[in-house]
Amino acid sequence: MNTHKLKIGIIQQAPDIGGAEIYLSLLIENFSKTRHEIFFASNNKKFAEMLEKFCVSRYRIPVILDVIGNLKGLIKSTFFFPFALVYYFRLLMTFKRKSVDVILMSGFSEKMLVTFLSVFFRIPIVWIEYPPLETVFRRNFYIPKVIYGLLKNIPKAIIVPAQNTKQSLVEYVRVTPAKIRVIPCGVTILNVPVGRVTLFKDDKKPFVVGNVSRLTTEKGQDVLIRAAPLVLKKNPNTRFLLVGDGPDKIFYEQIVKKLGLVDKFTITGYVDNISSYYKQMDLFVFPTVWELEGFGLVLVEAMSRKIPVIASKLGPVPEIVQDKVSGILVKPGSKEELAYAINYLIENKGTRDQFAREGQRRARKLYDINRISKEVIKVLENAAL
Repeated sequence: MNTHKLKIGIIQQAPDIGGAEIYLSLLIENFSKTRHEIFFASNNKKFAEMLEKFCVSRYRIPVILDVIGNLKGLIKSTFFFPFALVYYFRLLMTFKRKSVDVILMSGFSEKMLVTFLSVFFRIPIVWIEYPPLETVFRRNFYIPKVIYGLLKNIPKAIIVPAQNTKQSLVEYVRVTPAKIRVIPCGVTILNVPVGRVTLFKDDKKPFVVGNVSRLTTEKGQDVLIRAAPLVLKKNPNTRFLLVGDGPDKIFYEQIVKKLGLVDKFTITGYVDNISSYYKQMDLFVFPTVWELEGFGLVLVEAMSRKIPVIASKLGPVPEIVQDKVSGILVKPGSKEELAYAINYLIENKGTRDQFAREGQRRARKLYDINRISKEVIKVLENAAL
């Protein structure tokens, strides 16, 4: 039980609602259940509305900074920097007036500016870092690395979801290990059955291979689409379900059409009730090729729902999925390896069931958001002392 009720400021630029935002929303919900007060600032109206009932106050971020994108983003951020400086100065003045105990942030650009300002307001800062930062630091003439190096000692703690990220921070940026806390992302563990959405009306129920994620090439759904003909050649009763929306949705629909797979694929776009779509899946595939993959929350969601998984052997993913124990890991970007793994599990029900049981056991033991949120609160409490 928490002995001290915290006032927590959370600042999050969010261009879209992805895994980081879903995880943060679960943290905020659990913080509010334990009577901590949340003061939340974001540019994303939809994200803010999702969290309205869990927050004491909400603030709209009107200026977006992006120093880790392309050169155009850096130039734009330089132009808007004075406006951002004024906005965040006023926001921290508000936080100070409301006696906010600690500020939690994960987005790179706003994190750097707010961390600098926090020194003047004497409000403790805690960072969340999801992916390793080597790629980010090489962008825009190494300016992100220089800024990070100047500010890395200010936060009271840095929370990372995997040893993969911790190793990167220690070796590449020389963050002291004592400052880093490894706390994996968590999910809601469901203990009651969830109704399913009926998408396939074949006389013989198909074997459904699914994916839940933002529809963007970095998440690798195109690898799954290109692997589909190799799967269908051996297992023609297979159907594919892509749940989510994103900038590459139309591109994916074009590939599906070009390969003649329109009747084999369902691409849902944005959905409110993801749980019912998970219920439709016999196998979950996470084919990410993103070098900035921070965790893979949807993998844990699938495992918690007792769905066998196949995932790319990339970044933190091997810390979540134990190869040949709780799932299968494949070479990122290889449609051949992915198709082979899918066919193998379609044809081996015993192995599927074994992976499903072990995956669910692992998810319940390691990734329950109730336990994870308590660990994060301990870090915030220590930072606020």
